[in-house]
Amino acid sequence: MCNLVVRSFNEFIAPGFTEQGLEEFFRYVNARALHRRSREGYHVILAEADGKIAGILEIKELRHLSMLYVDKQFHRKGIARELVYLGLDHIRSNSPAAKQVTVNSSTYARPFYENMGFRKTEEEKTIHGILHVPMSLNLSGKKAAYS
Repeated sequence: MCNLVVRSFNEFIAPGFTEQGLEEFFRYVNARALHRRSREGYHVILAEADGKIAGILEIKELRHLSMLYVDKQFHRKGIARELVYLGLDHIRSNSPAAKQVTVNSSTYARPFYENMGFRKTEEEKTIHGILHVPMSLNLSGKKAAYS
């Protein structure tokens, strides 16, 4: 899983990151950190294709999506979309009162999240060297925006 994330990050997101941002990111995605987060209530959804891990999505506190990565060979096959749908279903099933889901999107992934119905909540910002766009998706109402 970590190798997939690192490969995807290095190719599509890392260019333009500061040294501080790269260090922060790699601290977050190592196997120990992922294992620790899984014990702290984070949930991970994996996608498999052709016997390989094709994608990953991490969910924080049943309200925030993070670490959505799909291996390059599986891009444009609907895997990221399906991971987000599964993540949103997981949140709605386990936290029925949830009214919104947030994500700190990379600038690379922003158009994808916008197509999924997420809207920018703040301008681009950098925290600990990590450039991201805060976004949210409204889950309230009769039907979720993604249904």
